Amino acid sequence: MPLSWLWAVPAAVALFLAVTWAFPALLRPFWRVVAHALYRFRVHGGRHVPAAGPALIVCNHVSYVDWLVLWAACPRPVTFVLWAGYYRNPVLRFFLSWVRRNAIRIDNRTARPHAVAASLDAVAAALDAGRVVVLFPEGRLTRSGNLRPFGRGVEHVLKRVTVPVPVIPACTDGLWGSLFSHHDGRILRKWPRGLRRRVAVLFGPPLRNPSPAPSPGKGGAQDTTAPLPPPPFPGEG
Repeated sequence: MPLSWLWAVPAAVALFLAVTWAFPALLRPFWRVVAHALYRFRVHGGRHVPAAGPALIVCNHVSYVDWLVLWAACPRPVTFVLWAGYYRNPVLRFFLSWVRRNAIRIDNRTARPHAVAASLDAVAAALDAGRVVVLFPEGRLTRSGNLRPFGRGVEHVLKRVTVPVPVIPACTDGLWGSLFSHHDGRILRKWPRGLRRRVAVLFGPPLRNPSPAPSPGKGGAQDTTAPLPPPPFPGEG
């Protein structure tokens, strides 16, 4: 192989990284291709995500690549709510810089008592601006493959929005048991179980469309804080 080819490959990779870092929207179609190459990837119920206006997608959390799979599956660009602790890892911080314009950090450190409220305000502001926001209400990865109890993040966000926001239940299937989950040991410290696993993302119908919060001085708010049950998807594994 000519020496020039040895330089061409890393140069092309560096150019791709630089362009997609400067224009992150270009990375989304690329990741869709990667998702279909790595997995037998399917999306069901994408029609339930509204074509315009705000939407809050709530999804189970089984692996470190859930957000990437949802990014590829959602028919619209999405904004992710991510734990601020990920940004304290230099490797994760480097990769997350590609979604810096589409991520909202949740910081739950006790040293910053107002950080969580500020983060929830940022989520509500994104929804009020008509964006699609993805939230993992379990708050952390499952260690058993089962759905963990939901936190109250969805409730607090819906109290802060000023427009009706449909809540879209979603589910990833097939990532439990992958290298990026806690199945059979620590993440990335086990052998992969087969090639091109079956991975699916399922979107359910909106649970309901909450009413906007009333203006100060008006009557009490309508109840927008009912607990959100996990969706019963046909064929869910």
